[in-house]
Amino acid sequence: MSIKKKALKSVVDNKIKTLNIIFRVLIVFMSVVVLYDAFVYGTPLYYMLFFFGGIVIGKLYLKLYSINKNEETGKFHLNSGILNIVITLVLLSLRFIFGKQILDSFEFQYTSDALYLFFIGLYKSKWKAIVHHLENKLFSNL
Repeated sequence: MSIKKKALKSVVDNKIKTLNIIFRVLIVFMSVVVLYDAFVYGTPLYYMLFFFGGIVIGKLYLKLYSINKNEETGKFHLNSGILNIVITLVLLSLRFIFGKQILDSFEFQYTSDALYLFFIGLYKSKWKAIVHHLENKLFSNL
């Protein structure tokens, strides 16, 4: 493990560690499903645009998240506002309620793969936003 990763792991609270595990598990699970479908059903390559769309939408989280340091414990914790909750609810409704209907209306054949790729990109981008804020806070305090 690199020195930077060790430094980051030693100064974050449990909420950030839990988010790390959740994002990684979701990304791995969805990637396995998409790869399976790609080999078995031949998912078209242009579906990768959904992945990049998720990354673009996930860049919003650079503005939504902030990291603060708890002076008593010396650990960093994640702050998110009401806008984060609203966007999360909109994305959940997109995933479970409207996403399939929207993609079906555009006649996409593999709607679940498209949605999985979108959320893989989104989760990857969200995690990069958190790490970006952590690195800025950690290395500005040194």
